[in-house]
Amino acid sequence: MAISAVQFTIGIVILPVVIILVRNIIKLIKKIKNFSEDLQVKTCELEAEKQRTEELLYQLLPRSVAKQLMTDGSTLPESYLSATIMFSDVVGFTSIARYAFSKCIPLYSTPYISESETGLYMHI
Repeated sequence: MAISAVQFTIGIVILPVVIILVRNIIKLIKKIKNFSEDLQVKTCELEAEKQRTEELLYQLLPRSVAKQLMTDGSTLPESYLSATIMFSDVVGFTSIARYAFSKCIPLYSTPYISESETGLYMHI
């Protein structure tokens, strides 16, 4: 079977287009693969951050309240038969708070609060 001149010309014209399309498809596949890998890394990082956030919430609130907040986004009021309220003053905290930005206050106060809680729990 002989190929006609028209078929040969069409083949010559279409072949570069097909090659360009295949190259572009390969580039897109590589981009999708890279995006997928990045997404997997970000998902792992997000999961780790979620875990850290949950652990912090469990440290700040009773576990039942924290779970209800994470599940429903709100909690119902609860009453307790007994509770302890501790009033304390950290020496120098007022001067730190006066000059520090309000967003930095928790960073400064967290170690003091943790130490106070540790000492308090030792005496309970």
